[in-house]
Amino acid sequence: MKHDPSTFPTDELVKQIQILGKDDADFAYEAERLLFTRWGRGEDLRPLIDLLTSERSSDRILGAYYLDEIDGNVEDLKTPVMRLLDDPIPDCRRVFVLYMSRYYGEEIGKGFAKLLLDINLCVRVTVIEWGIRTSARRFEHFSRLVEAGAGRRESAFLNPLDQDYWDESELKRGIRGLNIIRRVRAGEEISQIRDEIPEEDNFVFDSIEFLRTFRKRYEKWKETERRKTDS
Repeated sequence: MKHDPSTFPTDELVKQIQILGKDDADFAYEAERLLFTRWGRGEDLRPLIDLLTSERSSDRILGAYYLDEIDGNVEDLKTPVMRLLDDPIPDCRRVFVLYMSRYYGEEIGKGFAKLLLDINLCVRVTVIEWGIRTSARRFEHFSRLVEAGAGRRESAFLNPLDQDYWDESELKRGIRGLNIIRRVRAGEEISQIRDEIPEEDNFVFDSIEFLRTFRKRYEKWKETERRKTDS
Protein backbone atom coordinates (compact mmCIF):
# COMPACT_ATOMS: atom_id res chain seq x y z
CA MET A 1 0.00 0.00 0.00
CA LYS A 2 1.56 3.24 -1.21
CA HIS A 3 -0.55 5.64 0.89
CA ASP A 4 -1.81 5.63 4.47
CA PRO A 5 -5.62 6.17 4.57
CA SER A 6 -5.49 7.44 8.16
CA THR A 7 -3.67 10.57 7.00
CA PHE A 8 -6.70 11.79 5.02
CA PRO A 9 -9.74 13.60 6.43
CA THR A 10 -13.01 11.86 5.65
CA ASP A 11 -14.15 14.08 2.79
CA GLU A 12 -10.80 13.78 1.07
CA LEU A 13 -10.67 10.04 1.71
CA VAL A 14 -13.90 9.52 -0.25
CA LYS A 15 -12.32 11.30 -3.23
CA GLN A 16 -8.98 9.51 -2.96
CA ILE A 17 -10.61 6.07 -3.01
CA GLN A 18 -11.75 6.89 -6.53
CA ILE A 19 -8.36 8.30 -7.53
CA LEU A 20 -5.66 6.32 -5.72
CA GLY A 21 -7.78 3.20 -5.40
CA LYS A 22 -7.64 2.59 -9.14
CA ASP A 23 -3.97 1.64 -8.90
CA ASP A 24 -3.79 0.61 -5.24
CA ALA A 25 -6.40 -1.99 -4.27
CA ASP A 26 -5.01 -2.29 -0.74
CA PHE A 27 -5.44 1.44 -0.21
CA ALA A 28 -9.05 1.30 -1.44
CA TYR A 29 -9.83 -1.62 0.86
CA GLU A 30 -8.28 -0.10 3.98
CA ALA A 31 -9.72 3.32 3.20
CA GLU A 32 -13.26 1.94 2.94
CA ARG A 33 -12.82 0.04 6.19
CA LEU A 34 -11.78 3.28 7.84
CA LEU A 35 -14.81 5.10 6.44
CA PHE A 36 -17.17 2.40 7.70
CA THR A 37 -15.61 2.62 11.15
CA ARG A 38 -15.88 6.40 11.31
CA TRP A 39 -19.43 6.52 10.01
CA GLY A 40 -20.51 3.59 12.17
CA ARG A 41 -19.49 5.72 15.16
CA GLY A 42 -21.39 8.70 13.78
CA GLU A 43 -18.22 10.66 12.98
CA ASP A 44 -17.69 12.94 9.96
CA LEU A 45 -21.04 12.10 8.37
CA ARG A 46 -21.26 15.07 6.01
CA PRO A 47 -19.50 13.38 3.04
CA LEU A 48 -21.86 10.39 3.28
CA ILE A 49 -24.93 12.60 3.64
CA ASP A 50 -23.80 14.60 0.62
CA LEU A 51 -23.58 11.40 -1.42
CA LEU A 52 -27.01 10.18 -0.30
CA THR A 53 -28.68 13.51 -1.11
CA SER A 54 -26.77 14.31 -4.29
CA GLU A 55 -28.56 15.13 -7.54
CA ARG A 56 -26.14 12.79 -9.31
CA SER A 57 -27.33 9.19 -9.46
CA SER A 58 -23.76 7.87 -9.39
CA ASP A 59 -23.18 9.63 -6.05
CA ARG A 60 -26.35 8.18 -4.54
CA ILE A 61 -25.45 4.69 -5.72
CA LEU A 62 -22.05 5.04 -4.04
CA GLY A 63 -23.70 6.42 -0.91
CA ALA A 64 -26.12 3.48 -0.84
CA TYR A 65 -23.19 1.06 -1.12
CA TYR A 66 -21.42 2.72 1.79
CA LEU A 67 -24.61 2.83 3.84
CA ASP A 68 -25.15 -0.90 3.37
CA GLU A 69 -21.74 -1.59 4.90
CA ILE A 70 -22.19 0.47 8.07
CA ASP A 71 -22.83 -1.33 11.34
CA GLY A 72 -24.63 0.28 14.23
CA ASN A 73 -27.38 2.85 14.56
CA VAL A 74 -26.55 6.39 13.48
CA GLU A 75 -29.48 8.69 14.26
CA ASP A 76 -28.16 11.56 12.12
CA LEU A 77 -28.48 9.41 8.99
CA LYS A 78 -32.20 8.74 9.35
CA THR A 79 -33.39 11.92 7.63
CA PRO A 80 -31.19 11.66 4.51
CA VAL A 81 -31.87 7.93 4.23
CA MET A 82 -35.64 8.57 4.27
CA ARG A 83 -35.17 10.32 0.92
CA LEU A 84 -34.10 7.02 -0.62
CA LEU A 85 -37.64 5.70 -0.27
CA ASP A 86 -38.68 7.49 -3.47
CA ASP A 87 -35.34 7.32 -5.26
CA PRO A 88 -35.66 6.25 -8.93
CA ILE A 89 -32.69 3.89 -8.49
CA PRO A 90 -33.78 0.45 -7.20
CA ASP A 91 -30.56 -0.14 -5.25
CA CYS A 92 -31.21 3.02 -3.26
CA ARG A 93 -34.76 1.91 -2.42
CA ARG A 94 -33.45 -1.55 -1.47
CA VAL A 95 -30.85 -0.07 0.89
CA PHE A 96 -33.56 2.10 2.43
CA VAL A 97 -35.23 -1.12 3.62
CA LEU A 98 -32.00 -2.68 4.84
CA TYR A 99 -30.91 0.36 6.83
CA MET A 100 -34.21 1.68 8.14
CA SER A 101 -35.38 -1.73 9.37
CA ARG A 102 -33.44 -1.01 12.58
CA TYR A 103 -35.63 2.07 13.19
CA TYR A 104 -39.01 0.55 12.34
CA GLY A 105 -42.01 2.70 13.19
CA GLU A 106 -45.24 3.98 11.65
CA GLU A 107 -43.73 6.08 8.85
CA ILE A 108 -41.06 3.52 8.02
CA GLY A 109 -43.73 0.81 8.00
CA LYS A 110 -45.70 2.81 5.43
CA GLY A 111 -42.54 3.10 3.37
CA PHE A 112 -42.01 -0.66 3.54
CA ALA A 113 -45.63 -1.19 2.50
CA LYS A 114 -44.99 0.98 -0.55
CA LEU A 115 -41.84 -0.94 -1.44
CA LEU A 116 -43.60 -4.29 -1.04
CA LEU A 117 -45.50 -3.13 -4.14
CA ASP A 118 -42.34 -2.05 -5.96
CA ILE A 119 -42.16 -3.12 -9.60
CA ASN A 120 -38.47 -3.94 -9.10
CA LEU A 121 -38.37 -7.50 -7.78
CA CYS A 122 -35.11 -7.02 -5.87
CA VAL A 123 -36.78 -4.28 -3.83
CA ARG A 124 -39.92 -6.37 -3.27
CA VAL A 125 -37.83 -9.35 -2.20
CA THR A 126 -35.90 -7.21 0.28
CA VAL A 127 -39.14 -6.23 2.01
CA ILE A 128 -40.36 -9.84 2.01
CA GLU A 129 -37.08 -11.06 3.50
CA TRP A 130 -37.32 -8.36 6.19
CA GLY A 131 -40.86 -9.54 6.97
CA ILE A 132 -39.68 -13.12 7.34
CA ARG A 133 -37.02 -12.32 9.92
CA THR A 134 -38.55 -9.39 11.83
CA SER A 135 -40.35 -9.73 15.16
CA ALA A 136 -43.95 -10.91 15.32
CA ARG A 137 -45.02 -7.55 16.75
CA ARG A 138 -43.48 -5.57 13.92
CA PHE A 139 -44.80 -7.93 11.27
CA GLU A 140 -48.35 -7.68 12.61
CA HIS A 141 -48.15 -3.89 12.56
CA PHE A 142 -46.78 -3.98 9.01
CA SER A 143 -49.52 -6.41 7.95
CA ARG A 144 -52.22 -4.05 9.17
CA LEU A 145 -50.70 -1.21 7.14
CA VAL A 146 -50.60 -3.29 3.95
CA GLU A 147 -54.12 -4.63 4.45
CA ALA A 148 -55.36 -1.06 4.95
CA GLY A 149 -53.91 -0.09 1.58
CA ALA A 150 -50.82 1.82 2.74
CA GLY A 151 -48.25 2.39 0.03
CA ARG A 152 -50.56 2.30 -2.96
CA ARG A 153 -49.88 4.76 -5.76
CA GLU A 154 -51.52 8.15 -5.65
CA SER A 155 -54.40 8.78 -8.02
CA ALA A 156 -53.23 9.59 -11.53
CA PHE A 157 -56.48 9.01 -13.43
CA LEU A 158 -59.38 11.25 -14.34
CA ASN A 159 -61.70 8.25 -14.30
CA PRO A 160 -62.02 7.03 -10.68
CA LEU A 161 -62.83 3.54 -11.98
CA ASP A 162 -59.32 3.37 -13.43
CA GLN A 163 -57.92 4.19 -10.00
CA ASP A 164 -60.16 1.56 -8.42
CA TYR A 165 -58.74 -1.00 -10.82
CA TRP A 166 -55.16 -0.35 -9.77
CA ASP A 167 -56.06 -0.02 -6.09
CA GLU A 168 -57.54 -3.51 -6.20
CA SER A 169 -54.57 -4.87 -8.16
CA GLU A 170 -52.02 -3.44 -5.75
CA LEU A 171 -53.96 -4.57 -2.69
CA LYS A 172 -53.99 -8.13 -4.04
CA ARG A 173 -50.24 -7.93 -4.68
CA GLY A 174 -49.62 -6.63 -1.18
CA ILE A 175 -51.77 -9.35 0.42
CA ARG A 176 -49.97 -11.97 -1.68
CA GLY A 177 -46.65 -10.72 -0.33
CA LEU A 178 -47.97 -10.95 3.22
CA ASN A 179 -49.19 -14.49 2.64
CA ILE A 180 -45.78 -15.54 1.38
CA ILE A 181 -44.15 -14.05 4.47
CA ARG A 182 -46.64 -15.71 6.83
CA ARG A 183 -46.18 -19.12 5.26
CA VAL A 184 -42.39 -18.93 5.33
CA ARG A 185 -42.49 -17.76 8.95
CA ALA A 186 -44.69 -20.78 9.69
CA GLY A 187 -42.03 -23.08 8.29
CA GLU A 188 -43.70 -24.17 5.05
CA GLU A 189 -41.53 -25.41 2.21
CA ILE A 190 -40.82 -22.89 -0.54
CA SER A 191 -41.70 -25.45 -3.21
CA GLN A 192 -45.21 -25.81 -1.81
CA ILE A 193 -45.75 -22.06 -1.50
CA ARG A 194 -44.45 -21.58 -5.05
CA ASP A 195 -46.91 -24.17 -6.41
CA GLU A 196 -49.87 -22.65 -4.58
CA ILE A 197 -49.10 -18.99 -5.42
CA PRO A 198 -48.34 -19.17 -9.17
CA GLU A 199 -49.01 -15.44 -9.64
CA GLU A 200 -45.74 -14.57 -7.88
CA ASP A 201 -42.55 -14.36 -9.93
CA ASN A 202 -40.17 -17.29 -9.48
CA PHE A 203 -37.35 -14.86 -8.73
CA VAL A 204 -39.01 -14.04 -5.41
CA PHE A 205 -39.13 -17.69 -4.35
CA ASP A 206 -35.64 -18.39 -5.66
CA SER A 207 -34.28 -15.49 -3.62
CA ILE A 208 -35.95 -16.68 -0.42
CA GLU A 209 -34.73 -20.23 -0.97
CA PHE A 210 -31.22 -18.97 -1.74
CA LEU A 211 -30.96 -17.36 1.69
CA ARG A 212 -32.52 -20.30 3.50
CA THR A 213 -30.05 -22.75 1.97
CA PHE A 214 -26.97 -20.51 2.06
CA ARG A 215 -25.30 -22.22 5.05
CA LYS A 216 -25.94 -25.67 3.64
CA ARG A 217 -24.22 -24.76 0.36
CA TYR A 218 -21.37 -23.08 2.23
CA GLU A 219 -20.72 -26.14 4.38
CA LYS A 220 -20.82 -28.38 1.32
CA TRP A 221 -18.31 -26.15 -0.47
CA LYS A 222 -15.98 -26.08 2.54
CA GLU A 223 -16.13 -29.86 2.78
CA THR A 224 -15.25 -30.13 -0.92
CA GLU A 225 -12.29 -27.79 -0.44
CA ARG A 226 -11.14 -29.79 2.60
CA ARG A 227 -11.18 -33.00 0.61
CA LYS A 228 -9.13 -31.38 -2.14
CA THR A 229 -6.55 -30.30 0.43
CA ASP A 230 -6.41 -33.75 2.04
CA SER A 231 -6.06 -35.62 -1.25
